[in-house]
Amino acid sequence: MKESEIENTIKEYIRLIGGFVQRLHSGRIITKRGPMTYALHLADKGCPDLIACVKGKFYGIEVKADDIKKKQWKKLQVRYKSGELLPKSYHREMAQMEQADNIVRAGGEFILASCLEDVMEIIK
Repeated sequence: MKESEIENTIKEYIRLIGGFVQRLHSGRIITKRGPMTYALHLADKGCPDLIACVKGKFYGIEVKADDIKKKQWKKLQVRYKSGELLPKSYHREMAQMEQADNIVRAGGEFILASCLEDVMEIIK
């Protein structure tokens, strides 16, 4: 199943149980207006794919297309949390892990999901 299909399934579930959910887009968009070029910045680097609020609890949900990618991310997270310096090729994942830590530190919950069941285990 594609990541976007997993995201849509998760969004449907959260809305079905009465929660709020929103897809975040990070990065930037380059646009032109006349002779000027502008960079429009979207969500901060590393923000989770989905944010949700269910029964007053905030969730950041990072969606991975399959269990293999999810397991790779978890292995990297162990290395990241141990203080190991990861190669620059992992800058995207490190930004995601930093945002996950920020969410938890602020009292929310971070979910790494590769299927709807991963979310249903935590959000009921």
